[in-house]
Amino acid sequence: MSETIDGADSPLQYAMVSLLNSKLCLGPLPALDELNTLSARGVTHLVTFQTEEEIAPTLRSAMQTAALNWLWMPYQVHSPLTETEQGFLQQYLVSFKKIVTQSSQLYLHCDSSCKRSLLFVLAFCHYLGLTSGDSYRLLHYLDRKRTYQLTSSEQRWAQQLGESVKLSR
Repeated sequence: MSETIDGADSPLQYAMVSLLNSKLCLGPLPALDELNTLSARGVTHLVTFQTEEEIAPTLRSAMQTAALNWLWMPYQVHSPLTETEQGFLQQYLVSFKKIVTQSSQLYLHCDSSCKRSLLFVLAFCHYLGLTSGDSYRLLHYLDRKRTYQLTSSEQRWAQQLGESVKLSR
């Protein structure tokens, strides 16, 4: 389920997990000059959970140069979500499933805490119908240290979000 991808020529080190037909890994926003390294290691998609104010204006052109596909899914973690925010996040999960059912390698990022990335993966696991134990185990494979930093209320937030997609369809 998990493999570690790293290299002596780059500071990028991350665990990759298989989910559906794809592989996922997560980390902080890579430096623009690291995008080519991700692409060379087989990453096909960069998934950004940052808001417009957080991302570098040159990110889009740097990804095109590195031949990476970009999924931009901006959100902030807070409760309660407005109906519009809930709808956007539900649509993100549905769109993400379409990508993950293809044979892709995705690098998910937000900020250095990786909290939004972890919570999105957790919500996605619940959307797929995985148990809480299996979902949490997958997060451990991705990033054990940061997974321990998720609060129980944040985990419930992600679980409710993932389960809400099933209810709204």
